[in-house]
This record gives sequence, structure tokens and C-alpha cells, in this order.
Amino acid sequence: MFRKILEFRILKAIVALSRDPESTENIHFINDSLLAGISTAEREKFTHLFFEYPEFKDRYNEPRTPEHYDIETLSRLPENTLGFQYTKFLKDHNYSVEWYPILKEISPLHFGRNRQYQTHDIIHTITGFSGKPLNEIGLQGFYTAQAVPNPTPMTVFTAAALNKLQISDPEANIELMDHIMSGYMMGKKAKRVIFRRWEDDWSTDISKLRDELGIHPYTAK
Repeated sequence: MFRKILEFRILKAIVALSRDPESTENIHFINDSLLAGISTAEREKFTHLFFEYPEFKDRYNEPRTPEHYDIETLSRLPENTLGFQYTKFLKDHNYSVEWYPILKEISPLHFGRNRQYQTHDIIHTITGFSGKPLNEIGLQGFYTAQAVPNPTPMTVFTAAALNKLQISDPEANIELMDHIMSGYMMGKKAKRVIFRRWEDDWSTDISKLRDELGIHPYTAK
């Protein structure tokens, strides 16, 4: 019964997200509800998938980094560096590094969830996708191609599809799919980077880093 109630509440949150694509609280609720409601078999399956993912084991076993990055220090790096461009992305969008709730790390899945939230705007920065709703959808295409255990892409795609059903605009559907495919193809061609130790790259020239990782950043058409 508990699972049925949880599934109903998740569906309601997906519908709410379709009506307000920038409502991150619905994303948090959906992801964290799915994490709380998984079975023992599902937990074992996804734990295995996480440890199979490149660099996850290294990140999980190493000392934890601060939960939030020092934006003031990073903003003083040269303009061509990842660190500076990351802070520019945050400032351009009026974003905070404290945009997500941190869950107590009681399993590798909780660590994976926290780490992906922590580095989400770094992924935005390195891929060139802005924080606008369609660009966020494009970024979820990138995550999908990176084959990381994460329910967010399918959640966002489902909400986006519901949104387009309400609008019923063929051109909007094409634009949606263009963004998804742009992110997906970028993620397929790139190295698998979701659990990279980005903290080692703050001072790296972002263009050289993109070349190293095989990422050709998105540019608005």
C-alpha cells in the first residue's frame, strides 16, 4: 500500500513539473521518493551499476569534498578556466551552490545522488547547456547517453512530453527533440564524466578540458 501511495504522489509531482518546468522541488521529491521506495533487489542492482561506472568507486572511497564550493575563490581564477566559467554560469543564472537538499549518506546510492547534485552545474558549464528549460532537457539527454544510474532524465522527459501534449504545437515538439538529441549525441561521443573529480580541473583551460573529454559544447541554433 505504501508503495502505491508513493507512486501516486510521484505521478502528481511529474504532472506538477510538466506545468512548471523550473520547479526543482518537484525533481527533488521525485528522485528522493524513488530512492526511499526501492526494494532490496533494486538497491543491490543500482549499487552494482554505480560501482561499475567509471571513477565512482574512487569518489566513493576518497575523503569527502566540502558539500558546497567556494565561489569567491573560484571566481578569482583566469577567465578561461573551468572554475571561473562555473562561477560565471551560476552568476549569469542567479543560481546558488546551495540549491539542493543534502541527504544523509547511508548508502552508495545516497552518495551518488548527492554527488550528482553537487556537480550538476559543472556539467551544465562543460557542456554549454544553459539553465533554460529546453537546455535543461538537452542536458538530461547528455546524462542519458552517459549511462549513469539516475532517474532524473526520464522524469524530465516525461514531464516535458506532458507539457507538449498540453500545448499541442508540432514546432515545439521538434524543438524538444532537437535538444534531447543534441545532448544525447554529445554524451555518446564524450568520455563518461559524471563522476570525474572536477575539483582537480578548476584551473584547467575549459576548451582544452572539453577537447580532452571529447565534449563539443552546445551552441544555440
